[in-house]
Amino acid sequence: MRLRDLGLQKIYSSENDDILNDFYNPALECAVKYDRITGFFSPKVFALAARGFRKCIQNNCKIRIVTSVELEPEVYDSLTDDGANSVLENKINEFDPDLLLDDLQYNYLKLFLYLYNTGQLELKIALVEKNIGIMHEKIGVIYDNTGDAVAFSGSNNETASGWVNNIEEFLVFNNWDELSFEYFSNRINKFDNYWTGNTKRFKVISLNDVQKEKLVKKTNSDELTKEELLEKIKELEKEDGTKDGEPVKPRELREYQLDAIRHWEDESYVSIFSMATGTGKTFTALNALRRFHEQEGSLHCIIAVPLVSLVQQWEEEVRGMFPTFTIISASSKVNPHWKNDFENLSINASFGAIPNYVIITTYTTLATEYFGGTIKSIASDNILVADEMHNLVVENRKRIKAIDVDYYPYKLGLSATPTRLWNPNDSEYVSRLFGNNPYVYSLEKAIQNGYLVPYYYHPVHITLTNDEYDEYIRLSREIAKYSFASSAKDDDITKDKYKTLLLQRADIKKNAENKTLRLCSLLGDIKKNEKLERALIYVDDKERLEHTQRALTELMIKTAKFTGDEDMSTRSSVIQGLRNRQHDAIIAIKCLDEGVDIPSAKMAFLVSSSTDPREYIQRLGRVLRLDKEGNKQYAIVYDFIVTPPENIIYESESDRTIARNLLKNELIRAKFFINLSVNSEEAQIEVDDIANNYLFNFSEEELSYNINKESEV
Repeated sequence: MRLRDLGLQKIYSSENDDILNDFYNPALECAVKYDRITGFFSPKVFALAARGFRKCIQNNCKIRIVTSVELEPEVYDSLTDDGANSVLENKINEFDPDLLLDDLQYNYLKLFLYLYNTGQLELKIALVEKNIGIMHEKIGVIYDNTGDAVAFSGSNNETASGWVNNIEEFLVFNNWDELSFEYFSNRINKFDNYWTGNTKRFKVISLNDVQKEKLVKKTNSDELTKEELLEKIKELEKEDGTKDGEPVKPRELREYQLDAIRHWEDESYVSIFSMATGTGKTFTALNALRRFHEQEGSLHCIIAVPLVSLVQQWEEEVRGMFPTFTIISASSKVNPHWKNDFENLSINASFGAIPNYVIITTYTTLATEYFGGTIKSIASDNILVADEMHNLVVENRKRIKAIDVDYYPYKLGLSATPTRLWNPNDSEYVSRLFGNNPYVYSLEKAIQNGYLVPYYYHPVHITLTNDEYDEYIRLSREIAKYSFASSAKDDDITKDKYKTLLLQRADIKKNAENKTLRLCSLLGDIKKNEKLERALIYVDDKERLEHTQRALTELMIKTAKFTGDEDMSTRSSVIQGLRNRQHDAIIAIKCLDEGVDIPSAKMAFLVSSSTDPREYIQRLGRVLRLDKEGNKQYAIVYDFIVTPPENIIYESESDRTIARNLLKNELIRAKFFINLSVNSEEAQIEVDDIANNYLFNFSEEELSYNINKESEV
């Protein structure tokens, strides 16, 4: 069919028209060439224009796209050709395909990159200066094989929101109607100027071969042909219930996620989502906010997170859920002008013009007088969403005292660990902010219901050296003295000394000399048998990380580090390197415990662990996530169990108690892992064999996992 036979309108508006199915898909079915200028482009648009793009691609339609990237003024002013390429390099490194929601979107992205790699699709980037004006023109030209062509121009971007969600309008001109030919020609000339870089206010560049290769590698391409990719997409659409020409269905809430939202509503919008890592706390929380907005008519929300990197992650998710709301990232590292944005919001509020808004910030900024005072001046019905809420409640109680609860009549805490694991003092603070009736969806339920993969648990026995054990005994005796003194004397010097001793003793276990030797031996055997698959290795500090990395490099085991010092693009590159098998393992310290998704990770080596169940539950969650692309069926956890030297002689009953407590704390963690593991019987036998060497008996109650800060940090 020719374009002129489609009966296209002169103007389309999403208010009255189905622009995807009335215009876009039918026109693309005729296309042999498609040129597009768009302010913002997302490969997700392939998932929306399924019918049109599939036919277009099968016709070997040539696609050319000019899209834009905004830059800070100081960056734009200093741009050279090398600088422009550096900007693109950073954008590619930051791009994380794992943020796509499902297999269908992921494969449309692979199709986009396949077309780009083979030359059927060409892409150029317009670098524009932020705050001066974006490349706001949106122009498209579609040609058929008879010489007919239509040009469209309007407000819609080449994104999911542009074609389906937003209120958009555009005009259509063609080359066979004398009245519209002049306007049609104007659009053709404009595209040609943009494509050739004949522009004054922005710089147009192409990706070089290295950048193109890096972008294509992002999807871990399995060398499928175009036809195979199209067939796979067709099958996924059938599984998804999506018919040709229909938009892909939005990700649906699971039943337990709906239960969580209803629970928050029943608790007058004050509660906690205590949901296992990998079960969609963020997605559930965003949908809870959407429901709040639908029911209450407005949304004024502050999302607080422990890390700057999480500010960026949340911002992207929030913009996807609330594209028309005012979104402010209140973090200088993410948004240097956030205070100006804040002041503008406050000024508008003073005139009674309070928009729907979501502000994302860190706990540090949340607790400042400036932030609290400004929020108070804007609205009185704010919702506080506290992500990884134990960082707010447990790690720094001073932050809670700095937050006026009255600013936030509605509150939602998010945590992967049950509040019953928190000590009584912490629980009191939890109740003060979030009530005492959380919604709980446990690891056990998530594994049973297939939302997390099952796992195998293997204890790895490590004994302290005699010197290490002697120092452990000495420190324990000192701790006992200071424990008594700190309870009798309420002074900071005594308390600080007590905490220092606890840390020193904990370091002995965390950095035991035999751990690195045993890790190298274990990994060497696993790699030799070709069973080393996408591993996460947890150590205690940067010094131990570097020592471990050097040792594994000598064994030809490829590793990357994850310390918290890396920028977002480096982190993304490291995570993608694990998926693409550029690394055998990532060696990490605490920063990988929370807020970072690595669904491809299959093996965890817990070389260093504390007695805090929040830590080891988070770490387990890292490797239990479903992997939509890698078909991960299960995970494997290697847990380094530290014990006293074998055949020791106790000098006193107190020394025997110290040894018993050391072993008990390790067995508490082991018991937790064993209870949920696939191989629980075999693992229990292995742990019993370790414990039997010491002739200690432990009751079930003693081995129930809890936080015991008096015994260890």
